[in-house]
Amino acid sequence: ILDFGCGAGGPERAIVKEFDVWITGIEPDRMQVELGKLLSSNCVQCHARPETGAPLMGNPPDWKVRNEQGMDRLLVNTVLGLRGMPPLGYCSACTEQDLRELIKAVSGIEVAAE
Repeated sequence: ILDFGCGAGGPERAIVKEFDVWITGIEPDRMQVELGKLLSSNCVQCHARPETGAPLMGNPPDWKVRNEQGMDRLLVNTVLGLRGMPPLGYCSACTEQDLRELIKAVSGIEVAAE
């Protein structure tokens, strides 16, 4: 059983006892939690809904040509807005680093370590 950040509480202990399994836990760091909040309250409004016409998260064909333009171009498009996308992708609280991390999460772009 994989427990993601919730701790091994009563239900998990009961499962371990009943089914003779073990639990592995992962505790997300603060940045992952904050980016998850930003992602869920901003990006997924459009990038998880096919009817919006936005390129979809987790759909590489939607992102192939865009990702070939590189991270800097994706960042500029995000900051300025593009077609129906609002400037900053609705995230007025996002820093440049937040936007870069969100772009990676949404587009799947692979960026060389800096």
